[in-house]
Amino acid sequence: MNVIIDTDPGNDDAIAILLAIASPEIDLLGITAVAGNVPVAITSRNARMICEMASREYIPVYNGEDKPLKNPQVTGEDAHGRSGLEGVEIVEPKFPPESKHAVDWIIESVLSNEGEISICAMGPLTNIARAFEREPRLPEMVRELVIMGGSKFQGGNITPMAEFNFYVDPHAANLVFKSGANITLAPLDVTFQARMEEEWIHRLADAGDIGKFARDILMPSYRFNSERYEGEYAPLHDPFTVAYIIDPSLFKKRPVRVSIETESPLCMGASSIDWWNVTGDKPNCNVLSEVDSNGYFELIYQRVKSLDNK
Repeated sequence: MNVIIDTDPGNDDAIAILLAIASPEIDLLGITAVAGNVPVAITSRNARMICEMASREYIPVYNGEDKPLKNPQVTGEDAHGRSGLEGVEIVEPKFPPESKHAVDWIIESVLSNEGEISICAMGPLTNIARAFEREPRLPEMVRELVIMGGSKFQGGNITPMAEFNFYVDPHAANLVFKSGANITLAPLDVTFQARMEEEWIHRLADAGDIGKFARDILMPSYRFNSERYEGEYAPLHDPFTVAYIIDPSLFKKRPVRVSIETESPLCMGASSIDWWNVTGDKPNCNVLSEVDSNGYFELIYQRVKSLDNK
């Protein structure tokens, strides 16, 4: 399957990229970087560093939007460190980003491959929204847009009401969910079901140098989340988008209406997920509701392990 990853690496984004690289089901056409966890120059560098670590320098990386559509920039450095990849040594990649802007490349790629490209969106949706805004035909030409973001009943992870990606650029999320694209959403409610255990993280180190890299990336994230959520949760959010593309049978989903709050300061970026269809509005999204947690973590482990032999 032809896939574009739109991302803001980010510790869990890094694992998602490795999962995609390691999976024969996926032909990773390229990576588009966006500002989110850290500024776009750093997310681009991190994406290229990860590709280089996995000996995939031929995967093109495109620099995208450096700020949200309307709101001031917010970053996630408290969770991911100033480098975005806290826990590992930063090595400047030897290959540069592509000269073409990410939004231009997304538009050109989808237009020339109508119905054949799925997009895994793991950061703020600024690049996707800009592409949809500039080319109104694009949403119906994307095979599937798999998004990590939002929250149904769980509450937020940056404000009491909002998940980070949607909070950073709520206007972009609002535009995307109104676009008519074929969307599948992995909200916090499902990503919090798959809880990393420290034993599993250390097991990754048995999977060669890339496994050790993955372990070193995930341990700071594990410590941060375990402290924040009082030992109850250590989620691994962003690989859900790639895992769903690889093996949808790991998940249960439900068609619902999703809307994004863009006006209220108290609820900015909150996702209204009409689980019980109280509005009667037509569904615009499939929302993942359950995950086979053991299967999810085993998939990641086996695929990361396979990279050591490639």
